[in-house]
Amino acid sequence: MQALTRSTVQLVPVTIENLYKLNRFYKRNGHRGKATTSHQAWWLEHNNEIVAALRLEPYPWGLLLRGMWVANERRGQGLGSQLLCALQPQLSKAACYCLPYTTQLDFYYRNGFIDAHDNAPAALKQQHTHYLTRGESLGLLRHQPPCD
Repeated sequence: MQALTRSTVQLVPVTIENLYKLNRFYKRNGHRGKATTSHQAWWLEHNNEIVAALRLEPYPWGLLLRGMWVANERRGQGLGSQLLCALQPQLSKAACYCLPYTTQLDFYYRNGFIDAHDNAPAALKQQHTHYLTRGESLGLLRHQPPCD
């Protein structure tokens, strides 16, 4: 399978008209989440096929990065990093947090996120604690803009 580069993929914003494509991508690749019209979302596309996607859910305290997903057959090609890099302006507009599985922490650290346990909003800390009590193994991170 051909490795994809910045020149072979296109960043596509999700609209109401194409939201269903994102949800089909998630379902086909085993992601349980679902994008809604309240989310800001984008995907990377190659030859009219979604290869990676993410969504940002707005809250009063900022944004929560959700649904960061790379197509199963495209993992390990740097597409997740490429997607985060392309979205730096959106990630830097407001405080942006994420709750990644602990197995993914190194990926997020390499892509501009830092530990946020000490300075996350109380509502997000509560949500994180709820996930932990359910047995989920998640980190609590915040995006740090390059000049932060």
